[in-house]
Amino acid sequence: MTNNTGDRPSQRRLTKATVASVIAGIVVFALLLTAGVAVAQRTTTQWIARSSALVLPSQPVSPEQLPGYYETLSRGQIVATLAELVRLGEFQAEVADGFELSESQREFVQLEVNVVADTAMLRVVATSEDPNLAIAMVDGVVEEATTYIGDLVLPYALVPVSSGASNLTESGLSTPIVIGIFGLVALVAGVAVQQAVFHLARLNERRRENRATPSSNDSAVPKPPTTETSTPEPSPTAKTKTEAATSKSKSPRTGGKATKKRPNTEASDAAEH
Repeated sequence: MTNNTGDRPSQRRLTKATVASVIAGIVVFALLLTAGVAVAQRTTTQWIARSSALVLPSQPVSPEQLPGYYETLSRGQIVATLAELVRLGEFQAEVADGFELSESQREFVQLEVNVVADTAMLRVVATSEDPNLAIAMVDGVVEEATTYIGDLVLPYALVPVSSGASNLTESGLSTPIVIGIFGLVALVAGVAVQQAVFHLARLNERRRENRATPSSNDSAVPKPPTTETSTPEPSPTAKTKTEAATSKSKSPRTGGKATKKRPNTEASDAAEH
């Protein structure tokens, strides 16, 4: 029974330390997870759509003339010139007007026209927060540029070879990924805080127990011996002498007088002689 009653305070303290540490860990986890959700909502995912077009002869060419056409294309001047025509903002504005985009929507769409190295291929890239808008813009620009260059009656023309829907990629971290990363960080931080608070609470309790209860060294210190003077027991001869002295002192008065008068009688006897 004594062991059970003695263990109850320690069990209660252990329970308090556990509860406090768990609460601290949950609070840290909730705060970091909330911060992750807020960051994920603010981060915007960018969608990139790509559409490609080849620069080829606009009309059927005889086999004798093909080497001259492709030699001219290999120099890169024709491809670079057509790329500059596509880079003009007129095609992007016409496509935006066709989709009736607002000024804010047009600002969030970025368009790039690149020449693939050592090829006769143009690549149009559109970036936007809306994937459908990016696809529509890149395909619309390629279509408008193809029609415009075809109307110029040039010996070369653009031939689309891929659409934006087939080359759509996501740039940056999506909202679920951001929340998942913050959730993992929040879990690790919560567990670390819980363990730290638990061990600190246990350490404080041990220090309080050590201050409240005396140490074993103090209880084991022996008390100094008391100095008591012991009187030695008298010897038998001394006992008899003391007993005799006490008996004489306790004799009757007459005996005492007779002993006192003896010297007087002896003195009188000496005077008679």
